[in-house]
Amino acid sequence: MKKPAVEPIPQIIAFGGCGAADPWVDPRIFRYVLHATKVSRPRIALLTCASGDDQRVLARLHRLYRRMGAVTQQLKLGKGQEWHRPGLLSQHFDLIHVEGGNTGFLMHQLQQNSMRSALHEAWLNGVVLTGTSAGASCWFAHAMSASLFSFVEEDETIVAQPGLGFLPHSICVHYDRSERRREAYKTGLADGLQAGFGLDHHAGLHFHGGELTRIIALRPNAGTFEVTKQAHRIMMNRLEGESPERLAWNAILNKVVNTLIRRLRKKIPLILQPKAH
Repeated sequence: MKKPAVEPIPQIIAFGGCGAADPWVDPRIFRYVLHATKVSRPRIALLTCASGDDQRVLARLHRLYRRMGAVTQQLKLGKGQEWHRPGLLSQHFDLIHVEGGNTGFLMHQLQQNSMRSALHEAWLNGVVLTGTSAGASCWFAHAMSASLFSFVEEDETIVAQPGLGFLPHSICVHYDRSERRREAYKTGLADGLQAGFGLDHHAGLHFHGGELTRIIALRPNAGTFEVTKQAHRIMMNRLEGESPERLAWNAILNKVVNTLIRRLRKKIPLILQPKAH
């Protein structure tokens, strides 16, 4: 009898920083998201248009993922590229990694190339979506980001940028590194922006479907904050995270325990069965 197909579980893994666009890359990010694919040699799409397709960032991403046994390909957007066609992303990739840069510029590129529906379809079909900084922010309904015109302004202006909306929350990355971002986020929430998360540079969120299932802390004091508006007050609730090492150890331990339980269940009926006289 043919086993029924397992329905894919949509996953989004968002990190506040420490990606390939940062001077100090944390390789644990890449190991964690590769493990989430449950594939021995996953096929990875690399999307770097948030940084204007910086070739140094792209080369670093290729190198990091390939060293961990993955097959990588740049997801180019623009004339002659047809990644927006139905089913194409799901057929070619197990994971899509969107690297950091400017969230507004990233969203402009995705919209201009009709990528929202293609990414949404891939997500629903089990392709893991991940990213750092702008690449983390794009999956949410709104994200705090530097204005597109920040490079010509004397002071960096932080604004709420519309995202793809796969997750119905707002997000503010680099929460520990920019007081300007934190204050702009609080102002946005006071003005009606939907509740969401403040994500430190070394913190991550793992969603299965629309449910937050894991909070990741790459360093002990990396914070993740649930930020809401209650009775005209902005409330911050710190959420406790776990290190990737601890999560990996717990997964191994659970696998061992579950294997032992399955074996015991098979043996218990034989032990309880009356012996023939």
